[in-house]
Order: sequence, then C-alpha cells, then structure tokens
Amino acid sequence: MSLELPLHSRHVELGATFEEHAGFHVPLRYRETADELASLRTEAALLDVSDRGRIRVTGGERASFLQGQLSNDVLKTAAGRGCHATLLTRTGKLVSDLYLWCGADEHWIDTDAERGDVTLATLDRFLISEDAELSGTAAEWAHLAVVGPGAAGVVAAVLGGETAALEPLTWVALGDGSHVARRRGAGADLFDVWVPVALATHTWDRLIGGGAVPIGRAAWDLATLEAGEARWGIDVDDSNLPLEANLNDAISYTKGCYVGQEVIAKATHLGRINKRLVGLAVADGIVPGPNAAVEVDGEGEPVGRVTRAALSPTLGKTVALAYIKWKYVEPGTAVTVRRGSGDTLAATVVALPFLASRR
Repeated sequence: MSLELPLHSRHVELGATFEEHAGFHVPLRYRETADELASLRTEAALLDVSDRGRIRVTGGERASFLQGQLSNDVLKTAAGRGCHATLLTRTGKLVSDLYLWCGADEHWIDTDAERGDVTLATLDRFLISEDAELSGTAAEWAHLAVVGPGAAGVVAAVLGGETAALEPLTWVALGDGSHVARRRGAGADLFDVWVPVALATHTWDRLIGGGAVPIGRAAWDLATLEAGEARWGIDVDDSNLPLEANLNDAISYTKGCYVGQEVIAKATHLGRINKRLVGLAVADGIVPGPNAAVEVDGEGEPVGRVTRAALSPTLGKTVALAYIKWKYVEPGTAVTVRRGSGDTLAATVVALPFLASRR
C-alpha cells in the first residue's frame, strides 16, 4: 500500500489526481499539465517532493569519509555550500545521483526517492573506523521545491531575508529549523525547502499565499524533459555510468581517489564512452513510446533506444531523450525511430538542453 506525503490532505483539497511513485501516493496534477508547466516557466511553481531521500552525516571525519565515496570534491565544498555528486560502484556504475549540502556541524545528502535507502546502506557499508555517523531522516521532513523565474522573490518574501542572499549551490538553516537551498532544476531557478513535518502545512500555505502555484509530477516530468535532465528510473539507473547520462557536473576530475574513480578516469582519458543520452527532435508531432528503437541507415541493428518522449508545450514540437552509440551522438545526425507498431519516424540528434534552441 502506498504511503501518503505529509501534505496529502492539502493536495486532496486542491483537487489533485495522484500516482504511485517509489511507494508514495504523489500528486500527478491539479489542473491541465500544460498550464502547470507554464507556471513553472513564467512564475513560481510549488512542488511537493517529500518522497525524496534525505541522509544526515555527522562526526569529525564526515567530510574526509565522503571525499572517498562521492565523485565530486567534498573537501572543497565549504560550509553553507553544496555540490552535485554521484555515488558509484567499483565498476563506475551509478548507485545514486545526489546533492550534498555541507554545514559546520553536519552534512546533508538529498537523493531521488528510489535511492535513499540504498544510498544510506552503501555508505554505511564503507564506514569502518571513521568518526562519522549516518542517519536516514526523510520521514522527519517535508520537502518542497519552489521553481521558476519568480521563485527567488516568493521564497525571500515568505521565508525571510536570509534566503534572499542565497546564490546557486548555497543553503541556509532558518530559525524555525527549516533548511533552504538554491540550485538549478528543470532548466530553471530552484529552491529546495525542507521543513520539519509539524511545519509542513503552515509553510505550504504561506508559499501559496506568497504567489507560488502548485504543480504535479506530470508537469515536472515535462519540464525535466525539456531541460534534457535524466530522471532516475526512466532515463538513468544503476546500469549506467554517470558520463553516459551527462552527469559531468557531478564529477571532479582533479580530486583524489573515490569509489569508481578508475573507471571514470579511463573513460575520460579515452574521450569516449559506448553510448550517451542525447536529445532527438522528432518529425510529424508523433510521440514514440519508451524503448522505441533508434536506427541509422546502413546499420543492421538499432543504434539506441528512446527513454522518454513528449509533445513539448513550451517548444511546440515532439522531443525525446535516447541513448545512442557514441558514433552517432553529434547534433545534426539523422536517425529513424521505430515505434512498436513498426512505423518509423524521422528524427535528428540535437544539442541538450532543448530549451536552449527556443529562440
């Protein structure tokens, strides 16, 4: 049976329809998906992502421990700042795509909903004698995302002056125990707001009162597709190297050793990987389904597969994400997408993010 988010009753009151995601009952939409997406692109959208995982790391050696586990440079991430990072296996495959937020007395790890428990278990397995302690804390928090060009104004007006000074990849702890971080997400300005569960309803209502517009997961999925961002379980999973999913900003190429580093260094030195996630502009406005084969004339077998596709309201055309063999990833490459029915669609490899080509 699916679990309910702390704000479930508020979502019901707003007329949300729901879907199951990672064992939780989450809002899919409150109104037309295109209208919700427009709110994200033009004002401040409010998204409940309280199903995401959250891990608290304490202890005097927490930074050095995490330095040996995560792909980005933890020791160069000062208190009050954060970084995008990954946790990898020894063979360089993804365990988790995450954000790390560093504090004076504790570090916080924010993961996809599906990867909270496995991230905690993986880190705990490597924790031997270091002065560090890990605890899963997601159930203690409601996690809200305020996204869009109006997000900074809403957050500053509602949550206070400290948040107005936040720059990308910085965070602050507020007097009521809430945490607020700023980063990019879905091609837009994004503020992560973690509030103790007891304050969830009050904070949600205040953000709406300040001008934030609730959106569901359908609009969020479209927004991340338009931005060319890989979604866990859809575009990326534990079979992928981070380089295949374009998670390059989550990797430091100058830090010392970490789990999986040798594989990443080798792939970087060679300057190529077997496949990469690319964007496709699909002709005729038809939307291919997931796992549709990507073909190239002269090849006897498919050169890739579609992970997801949609008719983008923002762009006014059908776009798709697909893994394609390295030989064919250059923008401008002509490919064919074969649907399950056997019909084929003409498509062209385009640079990501899709939004960069709007004008």
